[in-house]
Amino acid sequence: MDKVVGTILQWLDQYGLIVLFVMMLCKNCAIIGLVVPGTTTLVITGFLAGNGRLSIVSVILVACAGVLAGNNLSYALGRFANRFVIRTDRVSRAADTANEWLLGKRSLLLFFQFPVYIRVLLPLGLGTLWYPLGRWLIIDVAATGLFVGSVALLGYLAGSLAYEMQEVVTLSQRVQVIIGLWVLISVVAMYLLWYVRKTHR
Repeated sequence: MDKVVGTILQWLDQYGLIVLFVMMLCKNCAIIGLVVPGTTTLVITGFLAGNGRLSIVSVILVACAGVLAGNNLSYALGRFANRFVIRTDRVSRAADTANEWLLGKRSLLLFFQFPVYIRVLLPLGLGTLWYPLGRWLIIDVAATGLFVGSVALLGYLAGSLAYEMQEVVTLSQRVQVIIGLWVLISVVAMYLLWYVRKTHR
């Protein structure tokens, strides 16, 4: 982990906030996002803003732009991939069921940025399901603001209180795991409740 942090710091010194934009864009693209340390980069830039080396407003705006670009590339890829999904009655019913369920759970979708796998795959999946674009954009902007703001401000607070950067990165990862598990458990529980109610009508 120390090597990753050192590399990111070196890139930030050389290229500035362009690194943050590219990392956040890649972190939120389908498949690529599973291996890119975008959240670590966000924590580090927040930490640097807390030390006075960067502007926290610039960090948040650049990170939001990268996240939104990555999410919407994945969503568009899902829409494009939808053309190649084999159309059967079973697939159509499953897609309609998923869309119906998701439309009622918009508030839970505000937290989709926190669990890594959901962050990477949900935009692609929603695009494939032709989730309404207007609703997607509202959820995406709100979820991005919540995620970027909370992670960047965690780094900022730690940087301004003079914590060690490695401690902050570790804390950030633990917080994400806890929130991610909470979101996954909530999604599964709500889906099961919805499914039971629907089948017993």
